[in-house]
Amino acid sequence: MKRAALFMVVLLLLLQTASVSAQPQNQLVLPAQQLLAAIKLWGDVRLFDPQASDGSVDWDAAFMNAEPAILGATSKESYSAAIAALLAPLHDPATYVSSSPPPTTESLTLSSIGSVAAITLPHNVSSDQVQAQAPKVFTAAAKSHYVLFDLRGVTEANGNDVASLGYLFSTNDDDAAIAALLKGDVSQPRGRSRTYDGFPNQAAGYIGYSASDQDSDAVPLHGKSQEAHRLGFLVDGVTSLPPLAIALTLTGDATIFTTGGQPSALSTGGAVMDLPYQVRVTFRTGDLADFATQQRFATINVHDPQDAAAQLASQTPPAPHYERPLPDQFVENPYPSALFPNEGMRMLAIARIYNIIRYFSPYTALMHDDWDAAALQAIGDERAASNARAYVLGLMRFYAHLHDSHGFVVNKTIRAEFGARLPFSARYLHGQAVVTDLYASGDALHGLRAGDIIETVDGVPVRTAMNRIERYISASTPQSADYAALNRMPSIFAGPKGSSVTLQFRQPGSQTTTTVTFVRDFLPARPPSKSPKFFILPGNVGYVAFDRLEVSEVDAMFAALKNTRAIVFDNRGYPLGAAWPIAPRLTTATSVRLALFNTPQIIAPLDVDSDSVAIWPTYLQFYQMMDRAAGPRYLKPTVMLLDERTISQAEHSALFFREAGQTRFVGAPTQGANGDVTTMVAPGAVYLNFSGEGVRHVDGSQLQRVGILPDVRVSPAASDIATGNDVVLQSGLNEALRLTGASPSLRKAAVRQEIAREHAAAARP
Repeated sequence: MKRAALFMVVLLLLLQTASVSAQPQNQLVLPAQQLLAAIKLWGDVRLFDPQASDGSVDWDAAFMNAEPAILGATSKESYSAAIAALLAPLHDPATYVSSSPPPTTESLTLSSIGSVAAITLPHNVSSDQVQAQAPKVFTAAAKSHYVLFDLRGVTEANGNDVASLGYLFSTNDDDAAIAALLKGDVSQPRGRSRTYDGFPNQAAGYIGYSASDQDSDAVPLHGKSQEAHRLGFLVDGVTSLPPLAIALTLTGDATIFTTGGQPSALSTGGAVMDLPYQVRVTFRTGDLADFATQQRFATINVHDPQDAAAQLASQTPPAPHYERPLPDQFVENPYPSALFPNEGMRMLAIARIYNIIRYFSPYTALMHDDWDAAALQAIGDERAASNARAYVLGLMRFYAHLHDSHGFVVNKTIRAEFGARLPFSARYLHGQAVVTDLYASGDALHGLRAGDIIETVDGVPVRTAMNRIERYISASTPQSADYAALNRMPSIFAGPKGSSVTLQFRQPGSQTTTTVTFVRDFLPARPPSKSPKFFILPGNVGYVAFDRLEVSEVDAMFAALKNTRAIVFDNRGYPLGAAWPIAPRLTTATSVRLALFNTPQIIAPLDVDSDSVAIWPTYLQFYQMMDRAAGPRYLKPTVMLLDERTISQAEHSALFFREAGQTRFVGAPTQGANGDVTTMVAPGAVYLNFSGEGVRHVDGSQLQRVGILPDVRVSPAASDIATGNDVVLQSGLNEALRLTGASPSLRKAAVRQEIAREHAAAARP
């Protein structure tokens, strides 16, 4: 119901103005600004014109073909011509570069052709004049059984024509002039417009987002005539036919005659956008729900009005049948072979990314960067790109302004350029790049050990190298950016397979450095850990490797730990869905709100603006509720370990545990990226992920770009990594025991035993 109301608002915004980079005609406009305005227009038409993506028009090609002229325009005339060329493939009078010619001096007229009353609406006649004349004309025409409307040349590409058609064939009973010729109720054609629940995923993965047609209800128009009239509509290939004419042909009460060419259906909604050089564009945002625009109207060819009148009075053609249009499924062409696209296609990549993010990212309000400025920079980067590597780096630099750690970017070029790595992972701890995990042994490590501190990469200080690479990383938080700069694609250690990189490193506590050269390679999958997924720590506290626990193992875990004093859940990784069955068993409550969701609901162009109304992004907001418990409860204290490796489902799991079990968090802030991921695709099969819906704490407080903040903050030093000393787990154990009321001496003893256990485990080969 809410969406339907908003849909009606959109329809009432027909021909309202949107201010998009509008400048006075004589003001200098940079080429990139000209293109960005066109990109915004292209995106709005792509998203909201139901005809723009039904397969009949290659809207991508329209943009790429128009791009050189848009960039090269230097005046209102040349820019207007370039925009007109962009819109031309639509062949739609509802979408055009606007102009305001003075109205003609002609007027609405009534004449008699035999027994037929002929009402002629001239092209570009003043709508005020039409409104003044219509009551008298319709009253006189109602005396004839046959009424022919001559609408040749009347097109919605003219503002006066649109207003005149809107008055003569209004579906509003209060001022419906046409009602004087109608007997009984006439079911109005339904309109349709595009609507989106999030951005439809363009890759394998989450399928909860969708694009669809939103249909309006059929509204009856109440006729005021005591006598049934038979109507005719005389058109040509320019005419914009009012939807009521189609409805009357379906009931057999009207016939469409043409002197040449097929008319188009008058749009049910539209918007206006102001572009540079004071160029104004009107574009379609709605059409008919039950009539496929590309099919031909059921028309009868005639020579002139006399011919049409004669046929109208002499025969009753059978009612035509029209097919319902197919909805757009929003499938983008990945252009997989275009690893280094031409300039037009590179600009198309920017156009897709720019528009999809500004409409479908639920976190645009959290950007601290100017998305328009980032797009202008990207236009410059991509115009200067000279190879496939430069192309993807330009896109990644643009996408980094999203500041969403879900914003992974990948394609063949990225894998080839940044997919090979070194045989270790690292973390940025206390201002140092520390080796944490090793994926090789012996000579392959060149003496590198866990806990070693990397000082330089190819002679560049680590922090400087990280700052450089982070320009190409979309990261929600500084800790997320630092982790990605050491471990993702791209990273300071990544590069093409077989390329070399020289590292300078030292052991913690030593100033003596070692310099070695590694050769990058594609690393095999990390072998699964052989350590137990759950066991009992000193002090009778359970431990769960939450990132390895399968849903099928939850019952066994609770059974093994049911007699413990508390449980520590190690969430320093990515879980496997176990939060859903675990959280309900941490409480006796049966109705628990776990998280607040915000899914973008897009129903109208955001650019529509006027003095009285402005469209603002809308969201479907809902609470995620806890499932029913499927096993015995565990109502003792729980602790969860977190750090910068905790992201997405791991952070969402933390929300579950906090709301259900009042779990305490120990460690370091998480990455700050949550919301089911969706994916767009740019030319060259460049797939770009982003958070498709917003997720907040139940009280509405922010998670994205903040992360889950620990109640007890602790992170290891390089020396801890070197000795296998897990200070975070030790702090979690201490906190768990504190929550049970354990004495300080008992807590200290348990932590000492845990330290001994960890050191013994680290000493084993």
